[in-house]
Amino acid sequence: MGEYIGEILVASNITELKKHQQIIQQQEKMAMLGQMASGIVHEIRNPLTTIKGFSQLIKPLAREAKLKEYVTLIEQEANEVNKVVTDFLTFARPHTPVLKQVSLNKLVLDMKMVIESQAFLDGIELKFLLSTDEPRVMVDEQQIKQVLLNIVKNAIEAMEDTASPKLVISTGIKYQENQVFLSISDNGPGMSEETSRKIGTPFYTTKDKGTGLGLSICYQMIKEHQGRIQVTSESGEGTTFIILLPYWNQGNEELYQAI
Repeated sequence: MGEYIGEILVASNITELKKHQQIIQQQEKMAMLGQMASGIVHEIRNPLTTIKGFSQLIKPLAREAKLKEYVTLIEQEANEVNKVVTDFLTFARPHTPVLKQVSLNKLVLDMKMVIESQAFLDGIELKFLLSTDEPRVMVDEQQIKQVLLNIVKNAIEAMEDTASPKLVISTGIKYQENQVFLSISDNGPGMSEETSRKIGTPFYTTKDKGTGLGLSICYQMIKEHQGRIQVTSESGEGTTFIILLPYWNQGNEELYQAI
């Protein structure tokens, strides 16, 4: 028998390999989900169009108030179903962002009138605290506006029973992190630790009629912009959503090539 002189142990770090495999698996899942979504949406929208079309034809012919009420309800519910399938399709088959350099302040100001009207109708005190520096980003304007409006809408709904509702929208630059931020803060009831942890998870919702896809789509859009969303919330203390995006300057053009 040979003499035992020791052992050789060979090890390798496969963390990055595992991450890469998970990304590929997720992409394959999303591709399959996208194909399924297209078929499902097509099959739902065909009869939905018929239902909505006939309800619109019946409405002017209805003489009884109760019948008009029923027809209006049919139309509203058809619109609600259409919104659900549209959200599902958007989530399953996201569009590639069309990027251009814009001022984050201008983007917010473009939406100011819409947000002000919503806040006014609900008796909400609204403040805009925009950075005196000019936060510039390379984004798809429509997608970021959609994210902003979605989060604002959720904040307004959350403050429905708040005595003195307040909403603060602010922008700024984190120079050390090379990021800009867009913050939406409310003084509503806040969220439990469990809800905060699950927020943004597909199909998770605390609303009676929610689909749980609105915030998921927001998270997905911001991720496609190489950004992220932070949420801080305490029960009874309100909630703050912070959208973080790469700060555009002449030194980080390469970062956007991967988007």
